Amino acid sequence: MIIQLDENTISKIAAGEVIERPLNIVKELLENSIDAGATRIIVEIEDGGLDKIVITDNGSGIDKNDLGLAFVSHATSKINNIDDILDVKSFGFRGEALSSIGIASKVSIISKTADSKVGYIVEDNFGEISDIKETASSDGTKVIVSNLFDNMPVRKKFLKSGSVEASRIYDIVEKIALSHQDISFKYIQDGVEKFSTSGDNNLKNIIYTLYGKSVYENVLDVNSNINGIKIVGVIGNTSVTRNNRNDEIIFVNNRYVKSALLTKALEEAFKPYLMQHKFPLAVLNVIVTNGLVDVNIHPQKLDVRFSDESKIYTAMFDSVSNVLSNASLIHHEHIDDSIVEFNDNKNSIIEPKPYKAVEINIDDIKSYKETKESNDNANKIDDNIKAISNDNLKQQNLFDELLNNGSELIKDTLSKNEYHYIGQLFKTYILVEYNNKFYIIDQHAAHEKIYYEKFMKELNSQDVISQKIMPLVITLNSIQHQVLEENVMYFKKAGFDIDFFGERDIIVNSVPFNILDIGKKELLLEMIDDFSKNKSLAGYDSINDKIATIACKKAVKGNNVLLDVEAKQLIDDLFSLENPYNCPHGRPTIIEFSKYEIEKKFGRIV
Repeated sequence: MIIQLDENTISKIAAGEVIERPLNIVKELLENSIDAGATRIIVEIEDGGLDKIVITDNGSGIDKNDLGLAFVSHATSKINNIDDILDVKSFGFRGEALSSIGIASKVSIISKTADSKVGYIVEDNFGEISDIKETASSDGTKVIVSNLFDNMPVRKKFLKSGSVEASRIYDIVEKIALSHQDISFKYIQDGVEKFSTSGDNNLKNIIYTLYGKSVYENVLDVNSNINGIKIVGVIGNTSVTRNNRNDEIIFVNNRYVKSALLTKALEEAFKPYLMQHKFPLAVLNVIVTNGLVDVNIHPQKLDVRFSDESKIYTAMFDSVSNVLSNASLIHHEHIDDSIVEFNDNKNSIIEPKPYKAVEINIDDIKSYKETKESNDNANKIDDNIKAISNDNLKQQNLFDELLNNGSELIKDTLSKNEYHYIGQLFKTYILVEYNNKFYIIDQHAAHEKIYYEKFMKELNSQDVISQKIMPLVITLNSIQHQVLEENVMYFKKAGFDIDFFGERDIIVNSVPFNILDIGKKELLLEMIDDFSKNKSLAGYDSINDKIATIACKKAVKGNNVLLDVEAKQLIDDLFSLENPYNCPHGRPTIIEFSKYEIEKKFGRIV
């Protein structure tokens, strides 16, 4: 039997959609303060907002004549009709927030405009609105909220503890402070000031306040304008990584949003630089014309839609990729700041004065060139050495032959480099000295990167060489067979020659040359399964990435002795790459220590 709900029930349901927990109240009130032109905002909460929330600003205030409409549902100063939503520039526009807060709690609004001699106060006690009265007040508005959900016991039952709710409020105030660098924010929790920002319009200063010095020193500026889409903010370099997406903070026109599209573009741009299951730190503001974005999806206005998703995705991806590709991302390792001071009585630890790490200039490293002899014998030896290193670094027989025929020429050719090759550590790491720096190169990660870049270049340039193999018969299940039939063109472009016969059987006649010594059946099945599990992976780029990643298994492993010439060739090949800093899985290929740090560790520098 259909019945019409009473107004009280309807209002409580509507309020519950807008106000789910204390953080929603804080967010809505902060956005009202921003819309009012505030340059200073104070947020105070008690017991996670369950007991009290107070938001104080120095904005334009609410006129006495408008104050009576503040708690009226869908009363707003932000828009006049539905068409205005397409070009809304304010953060609030629905006219639901104060009404919903008033229905779910006790609320007092104290406000004064600059041209008024006195302030005014109005109260809403769970939907019961008081008369407007005069009160002492400074310019701006103060909103006091208490007894949240006392009239909605079911809703209140599902709130978390005060500490959990407080952490959520802390998070949203941080995000709003990051998106409005021109506003001074102060956040007070249970009487304790947690942070304050200056409002000096400097994002990095807020980063320092909220994240600390170590993050502040390792962020990169983003400032781009691609096809009319401006993206500004900062991203962490590869030394600032996270185990989750909590610090992937994205704004659209200064509004904090959750966008799978923008998050995907950000993470794909970082993919070549980060280890698997690691996520970047980013604080980015995407500035678009309002006609390209729709924020009117949900009352909380966290979700957005874009009219041209491809354009938005490309702008985010290219903006971040360009910054990363032009940055020096060598991992700088700080030696433990403590040093040991020896005396006659005991060993004591003393703290040294802080120092500033010297920046690495990667152009200096890339500038070194190997001096080659002009005779044919030296050139032949050099080409053969490179072929060995690019293939396996372990084809010892051919290398021995080269040594027997021209060991002196090889030694002379490779001894004129500007860097100083020290040797191999633990049969796994290559040690190099250059320009008052000490470098440790992970031979496996470095060789893996070299292979990856080489193979991806071949794939992208359509220069993949297929190699005939003994026909390999593979029986697929029905799903695998269907997936392969639908996407076989991608496999053929990548170098596979596949014939279908029978209901579920295939014959593999050729494979990409670079994966001859890798389990061909396992590789193919793994690639097919990727397509079946996630349709979005289907495409030439995805299959290229999959093959190239698995092909990296050919790279020289740790605990393998390298000849000096092999190690030096690996160094040369590594630094010929545009991005030599991380392997395809994001692990660092090279880390750096400064001479200053090492000498300080030994007490040579006071």
